Order: sequence, then C-alpha cells, then structure tokens
Amino acid sequence: MKIKNRKYKIIGNITLIIVFCLFIIPVIFFSQLPNEIPLHFGFHGSPDNYSSKNNIWLLPILGLLFYVGSLKLEKIFLSELSKKVNHQLIFMVKNLKILILIIVVGFLYLTIQMILVALKISEGLGSWFIYLFLFSVIIFPLSPLINRNKKI
Repeated sequence: MKIKNRKYKIIGNITLIIVFCLFIIPVIFFSQLPNEIPLHFGFHGSPDNYSSKNNIWLLPILGLLFYVGSLKLEKIFLSELSKKVNHQLIFMVKNLKILILIIVVGFLYLTIQMILVALKISEGLGSWFIYLFLFSVIIFPLSPLINRNKKI
C-alpha cells in the first residue's frame, strides 16, 4: 500500500537533500578546519568538548543512518499495510518522515555550527537551539493529532 499524500513525498525529498548537504558542507570546509573542532555543546549552546576534525563526519553518518533506517521502517510498515489497512501504521509512517526531517535539520545546523565555531566565526549554538530542537522533536510529529477532522 502507498500513502497517497504529496506532502509526505516532498518531506522525504527535502530530507534526502539535507542528508546530501550534511556531507557536502564538511567536504567544502574540511581543509580549512583546525585539527581540533567542537564535538559537544553544553545546555546553553557553548562548546565544552573538542576533538579531532575527523569527527566532523559523525553527524553526517548518523543522519544517513537515520534516513536509511527510516526508509527500511517505512517499507516494513507499508508491507504490513498491504495486508490490512491500519490507520495507526499510516500515522506512524507519516510521523516518522516528519521526525527524521527534524533530526537531520538539527544535525545540519549542528554540523554548520561546529564548523563556524572551529573557524572562530561563531561562539556556539545559541541558547535557543536546545529548546527549539526538543520542542520540534516532541510537538511536530504529534501535529496530525491536533486536527482529528483531517484524514490521517
């Protein structure tokens, strides 16, 4: 069974483009990075742990794994839907697409900020990032529940 909703196909395509950007941006800046870059940021957005510049590839690899894993889960869910229509599974597939998009956007922002901090262009993530990211990961996937009149 296919989920017939153009919006979710667009979300999947945008996610793929962002995953691609997760790899392109470090490739562009890798030679300019110092040997140590920020690897971890504290709750208020300031870097509090530094590591080898080779660790710039951690978030792109994680983003790719999340994306590929979500495609596998979607395939499993859709194979179950081919046996019997289950609105909960449809809801889960749609939420998975939104959640993975939010996560890879967060990874892209973190990757860019790691580069900017390492190049002394920025001082950190900004104290707002953790709040916005957590809010997004918790609230946006639940948005289809807010308007129950719409068909899931």
